[in-house]
Amino acid sequence: MLEPLGPGGNLIYQARGFDLETNAPVEETPNKANPGDIFLFAASFLLRPEIVSYFDYCIYIDTDFEVAEQRGVDRDAARLGSRENAVRLYRQRYHAAQRIYFAESNPVQYADVLLKNNNLAEPILFFRANHLS
Repeated sequence: MLEPLGPGGNLIYQARGFDLETNAPVEETPNKANPGDIFLFAASFLLRPEIVSYFDYCIYIDTDFEVAEQRGVDRDAARLGSRENAVRLYRQRYHAAQRIYFAESNPVQYADVLLKNNNLAEPILFFRANHLS
């Protein structure tokens, strides 16, 4: 999706590639973007050195592991079979992957904006001054 939407790309893209509910790839009719369109990508693990150059502006949303786990378990417990199963999956899969991502990519270094999101009622925004132009 990144190359077709980048400089010199053909602007043909597929909005979804994977369905988390069915745990399977998604086949959709491709779309065509217009020059100047703005795309927002919301996903984990995007601020990696090998792909960060595809993005014009990066917002990193930071939430402590404990807060993210609680929110995820509250949201996903029924779908994952139980609260205990949700906690286990968050700790063994998602948080383990996040720790690897942080160690290998240090994603905050690429962010134009850092959003501290522990308190939904009072998020805190930090802007990198030298990235605003």
